[in-house]
Amino acid sequence: MLRSAIASIAAAAILPLARASPSSGHSPLLKPPSLDCEPCINRAAYKIKAIYHGERQDPFWQPVEAAALQAADELGVDLAIQMYDHFDPAKMAEDIVKAIMEEPDALIVSIPSPEVAAAVRQVVTAGIPVFGLNSGYKYAQELGIQAFVSQDEYAAGIAAANEMLKVSNNTVGKAIFINHEPGNSGLEERKLGFGDTFFLNTGKNITEVDIDPNDSQEAIGLSNLLEGCSYHFVQFAGLRVNEILDIEYIIQRCPGIRLGTFHSSKNVHDSILSHRISFAVSQQEYLQAVLPVQLAMTYVTTRKLPMAPLSATMISGVYFSGLSIIDIDNSPSEKLQLCADEGFPVCPSGGHSTETPCGCTKRSKYRFQGIFHGLTSDPFWDPIFAAAGQAAKDMGVELVMDRFLPPSDSPRNGETDKVIEEKMVRNIITLCATKFSQIDGLFVSIPSHAVAEAIKVCLENDVPVISINSGAEYSRQLGLLHHVGQPEFEAGFAAGLRMAAEGQVDSAWCINHEPGNQGISERCLGFQAALEDANIAYMGQIEVPRGDDVAIFMSTVETAINDDGGTWKGYGLLLNGLVHVASALALKAHHANVTIGSFDTSSKVNKALDEGFMSFAIDQQPYLQGYMPVSLLTAFVQSKQHLQDEVIKTGPTFHFSSPSEQQLACEANHYQVCPVEHDSVNTVDQDSTNAIDQQPNIPTTESEDYTDSTSIIAGALVTLFVFLVGQQLKLLCTKMADQATRDRLEAAAQSELSRKEKLDSTAQDDSEDEWEDEPV
Repeated sequence: MLRSAIASIAAAAILPLARASPSSGHSPLLKPPSLDCEPCINRAAYKIKAIYHGERQDPFWQPVEAAALQAADELGVDLAIQMYDHFDPAKMAEDIVKAIMEEPDALIVSIPSPEVAAAVRQVVTAGIPVFGLNSGYKYAQELGIQAFVSQDEYAAGIAAANEMLKVSNNTVGKAIFINHEPGNSGLEERKLGFGDTFFLNTGKNITEVDIDPNDSQEAIGLSNLLEGCSYHFVQFAGLRVNEILDIEYIIQRCPGIRLGTFHSSKNVHDSILSHRISFAVSQQEYLQAVLPVQLAMTYVTTRKLPMAPLSATMISGVYFSGLSIIDIDNSPSEKLQLCADEGFPVCPSGGHSTETPCGCTKRSKYRFQGIFHGLTSDPFWDPIFAAAGQAAKDMGVELVMDRFLPPSDSPRNGETDKVIEEKMVRNIITLCATKFSQIDGLFVSIPSHAVAEAIKVCLENDVPVISINSGAEYSRQLGLLHHVGQPEFEAGFAAGLRMAAEGQVDSAWCINHEPGNQGISERCLGFQAALEDANIAYMGQIEVPRGDDVAIFMSTVETAINDDGGTWKGYGLLLNGLVHVASALALKAHHANVTIGSFDTSSKVNKALDEGFMSFAIDQQPYLQGYMPVSLLTAFVQSKQHLQDEVIKTGPTFHFSSPSEQQLACEANHYQVCPVEHDSVNTVDQDSTNAIDQQPNIPTTESEDYTDSTSIIAGALVTLFVFLVGQQLKLLCTKMADQATRDRLEAAAQSELSRKEKLDSTAQDDSEDEWEDEPV
């Protein structure tokens, strides 16, 4: 059953891509946006239109609008948002069709009704890429929407009913569901989930009441209905219902009544703390506001987009932002809720707070670290570093990334990986060793068990972690926020299906240049499974040195195959990276009939595809593996919200020939973005111990961009960093878990933290309203 499901997914990854753009994997009707990266991407030239069904005065939609506009401003794209005075699906459908004439580069919509869905279909047919949020996620796959960010509304209704029964100790009584937007498909799903679950547990049907919150007479009628105390459980479909009722009076009249709501606000937050409302079901709407803007911008400027996720309900293309239960035990702080009500405002580049209850967040104080097993000699990692650097500039955060030089004294196969992994372990533990961590978030590849064990130190000290590229299974076991990469077994299976489809292979090998790397091992296992299903002999893995020595590679492979005199007709080789492309092509020159497929793409790979020397290449979109972790970490640290999806799939997608000239130019400069006015250079590539090689296309911060006080702080942090590294080396060498040493580390970190805070207070005149971040 599992293999059948994987085969279906893998086949879906191959077949559409033979005739669609190489990295889309989405709507076949879509006309890919034009690319222009010479000399850089001018994001300001791109226009995105958003049409939400929400009412302008709705406290749910006001922060959504604010957060979306903030995201567009950070990215430097033109975003126009349209909302309504009253819920009016017919008018919304009409406006969506009219938007076609405006020719936006992308459209972002909610889809509350079938008539709106029909209008969206016309937009997709016209070739405009569409992204969705909030209501209508079930239309996503059918309509060919690129990505949809929402909560599972039926599941949210189930959760609300279960929570209502829990707070009442499963007391049987009458329940009412109050819907302020009758006809909204999302709210209908909520009601259905709530009603089904309530009936299943109590044997009673719920009462359904539809109201217009703008009609004062209907509001009075609802109040009179509830004040009669005939209902034990009252579930509001959204915040608009809370606004029109005197909850305090209802509670006084009916002391045993239980109230629940969807969505949270400052008023709901206060009502939960004062026991007037029992709970709220949050769909984490900040993510619904921000992520569609980021995904739309990424797609129209790079043609890159994560692969459509497949939900547990078999709905493709939906990222679930919620649900999250808020009650008396896990209510957010008042400050966090105030900022949520304002869409989590970000301080402008000047750094001063806005005159609102929340103030604003100084993202320039956020410090993220990237630690990867990729070497400076491996070109695969270049776009990851470039994209992460661009994301840090977009988000306004500080970013430090480790990229290791190949050890010159470790020529033997496997030794290089061991040395690099030891450095990764040392750096991770050093950064996360105390509760006064030096970083606000970490994104990391996980090539081995040792690296996974080191990450536990970060989790123990509440440092949020996202994994990329290698280590999806470790990520799941550790409970990390996300893994951003391709599912490697699935990718290997797809490669096996593709090689079998060539019709020329009866024996195949998997080339492994990183023995012990979990991701490559999973690829080879998937490759083996697909070949065996196709009755093709899988001959095993050939472990080759990680270096790019052509002679050593050829000798190693020829010795393993043990047929160095033949043309290798019927033989197939699967490369697992770019480092050995030149060597594989040299091997092809000696054995003309061998079939070669490869993971990852480059100019050499594209040329080999065009000339017929390689049959296919698998693109896992490394650009996304660099960009998305930074944006997702930023959202989490600021809002404490993250998607429910464990894996953000960036591949596999297949290439059978070179992309367009425009895309090749963009790949060559790693989709470099033209500077915009609000750009503040916060990205740092710092030299780690014998490790980092600064890349020419990675944004860096020059020393003159810092104030004198910041330089002092940076020097203090470097001093602290060296001190911590020394302590960790001592611990590793002696293998002693000396609590006294840990206490000294914490004391030193606390002392340095106090010093940094004093320097910060001297260097900056922070507003009293500035949001002080809670521990993550």
